[in-house]
Amino acid sequence: MGCSSVVRPAQTRGSTRFRRSQMRHLIYLGTMLALLLTFASVETVQADRLPGSDQGGRPLTAILLGPNEVPPAPSSSQGTAAITINLGQSELCYVIDFTTSETVIAAHIHHAPAGVAAPPVIPLNPPVAGSSSGCKQVDQGLLKDIVQNPEQYYVNVHTTAHPGGAGRGQLTK
Repeated sequence: MGCSSVVRPAQTRGSTRFRRSQMRHLIYLGTMLALLLTFASVETVQADRLPGSDQGGRPLTAILLGPNEVPPAPSSSQGTAAITINLGQSELCYVIDFTTSETVIAAHIHHAPAGVAAPPVIPLNPPVAGSSSGCKQVDQGLLKDIVQNPEQYYVNVHTTAHPGGAGRGQLTK
C-alpha cells in the first residue's frame, strides 16, 4: 500500500464541476439564441422597410454625400438609399434616410455616371422628415438597365439651399 492514488469524485449532477459545465452550456445556448433572434429581427425589419425585397428583388444601395454632387455641394447633409428592383413586377421600391439641417424639396434617380449631372428619370418621395419610402411602377426596360448598369445611375436629394442636389450617391450592387 505504498502507492497513493488520487481518486476524483465522479461528475454527478450535484457536483460543482457538473453545475459549472451545465452553466457554461446554458450561457452558450442563450448567447446563440440571442444572436439568432437579433439577426432574424434585422431581416424582418429590412423586409418590412423595403417592400419587394422578399420577392426576389435585386437590392441596390447608394451613400448620399454633398461632395458627390456636380458641382460639389458644401453641405454636411448625408444619407443612404436602399433600393429593390423587382423586374417581374416592373416595380422599384426604396427607402431613403437623409440627415440635413436644410429643407428637403425633392428626390430622384438620375441616369449618369459619377462626375456627370443629368435630368431625373424616376421621381421619389423626398425625405422631408429625414426618411421616405415607397414603391413605383417603372418601365421594365429602364429597370433592367438599372440592374445591369447600376453605376450609371445615382440617387439625388435636393434642398432649398442646394436645389441642384445636397446629397448624391451612385447606385451599387
